Amino acid sequence: MTARRPGDLPDHPSRPGFSARRLGPRPPQPVTLRFFPPNPPVSTNYLRGLHWAKHREHLDPWRDAAYYAARQAGLKPYPPAVVTVSLPFRTRTRRDPANYVATNVKAIVDGLVLAGVWPDDNPQFVTVTEPLITFEKMVEIVLAPRPEG
Repeated sequence: MTARRPGDLPDHPSRPGFSARRLGPRPPQPVTLRFFPPNPPVSTNYLRGLHWAKHREHLDPWRDAAYYAARQAGLKPYPPAVVTVSLPFRTRTRRDPANYVATNVKAIVDGLVLAGVWPDDNPQFVTVTEPLITFEKMVEIVLAPRPEG
């Protein structure tokens, strides 16, 4: 039995006539975006009694920050993804992460849609996980391709 060299393999770059297209497209890699929070994260409990204009006052800066983070990173249209957001807090008060999905996380996903990452934020394109509560200084958004199946 003779040893095979890389050039002997049918789809090796050193072989004449090699085409990377035959290997198929590479799956997209996870993308991480980071930005400083424009204001402290707000829960649905806090916003419940406020006028709609106050809602926008709190959440529009988050949407805009996500938009500019995606644009600055040069993020192109991305396949259907799982989105995980890490929300930073200054104090270690006990919090329920689910209370931030409809507020800050929704505003972040809306900013990514405005940046052209997905055509819409419906379940066909975006799956949002419960946000992570951190004590860092920056918001972190991780986009990971949704597993097939």
